[in-house]
Amino acid sequence: MYKTKVNAKYSEELASECLQWINAITNDGHPTAGDMDNFYEVLKDGTVLCKNHIFCYINMSSACLVSRS
Repeated sequence: MYKTKVNAKYSEELASECLQWINAITNDGHPTAGDMDNFYEVLKDGTVLCKNHIFCYINMSSACLVSRS
């Protein structure tokens, strides 16, 4: 049941945009297809996010969005 809810809410377009954003920052050249399998494969172990300090960008962006509200 949980998987069907996740699948229903999943957006290939948003997933592709996220992967494109990550590639723009990292220049790692990972595939940016938005399908679930690719999204999972690129991000599954956290290496891309940790190696390139993407968490810092996400936290800074989130802080800016929250403080502007």
